[in-house]
Amino acid sequence: MVNNKNPFTVSIFSLQDVHPMHVAASVSGQTLHAIPDAYSNPLGAEEQRATFSPPRRLSVVAWSDLAIPSKEEHKVPHWLQLSGRSSKSGAENAKKTIRSTLWHRVYFREAKRKDAQFARLFELDCPKELTSEQIHPIACSFAAHLAKQGMVVDFALHQGVPNEQGHCDNTVQMLTTLRTLESGTRGFGNKNRSWNERSTLLQWRAQWFECLKECLPLLPQNSQVQWNKKIQRFTKIKKDEPSSVVTTEVVVTAPPVPKPEIQEFAPTDKLQRILRL
Repeated sequence: MVNNKNPFTVSIFSLQDVHPMHVAASVSGQTLHAIPDAYSNPLGAEEQRATFSPPRRLSVVAWSDLAIPSKEEHKVPHWLQLSGRSSKSGAENAKKTIRSTLWHRVYFREAKRKDAQFARLFELDCPKELTSEQIHPIACSFAAHLAKQGMVVDFALHQGVPNEQGHCDNTVQMLTTLRTLESGTRGFGNKNRSWNERSTLLQWRAQWFECLKECLPLLPQNSQVQWNKKIQRFTKIKKDEPSSVVTTEVVVTAPPVPKPEIQEFAPTDKLQRILRL
């Protein structure tokens, strides 16, 4: 989708707005379950049965993936690795269990403050002519760039209804932690305030459009020209440039955060807009 206004949107979620598991379920398109583990706060009986289902949407989640920072490539931290091994057989079920454990850990890390911010959501537009398989390596490249800075990246491709040519709007959603992931059993460290700086957002935006350069040869001529202009524009970082990165602090009415046993979640119009339901 070629969006002339907001091709790169960043939003912030807080606990007073929505539970982390609800956002993760909506982004990944997976039904997540409460996963108690030895390193997090003990869960009550009702919380252990908690289910967080993705809301109904017009778009389809083509695939979902995780990028976890590690000194050793493709190595999952110990406290997530244990949960992954205890899951049902199959890579997708293991990934779902790791995702559930991850965002429950984020919830418990921030639960001391009801208004604590817990995640950043990137909405990244991609050319509609690309298939989900062609977008995946591009998204993985940008997710790896973010993960190298210490954050965990939970990302997925959302596709709209195909048009007459069989093309559909492609939006990569990336849900990232605000805290750095530490080795060992500590889990998350302090929040990295430098990630909130405008210069950092501009660098991330430039890096995303650098990743999109790889797909230009796959596009038809007219679309290639449009996206090439967009890439040239957003890969140049000027100090006096007015910011075209749209940042939004999400304010919605959602179920009470201390009660994750709530089974249903009806997002407001603003959350529907942000999550592109």
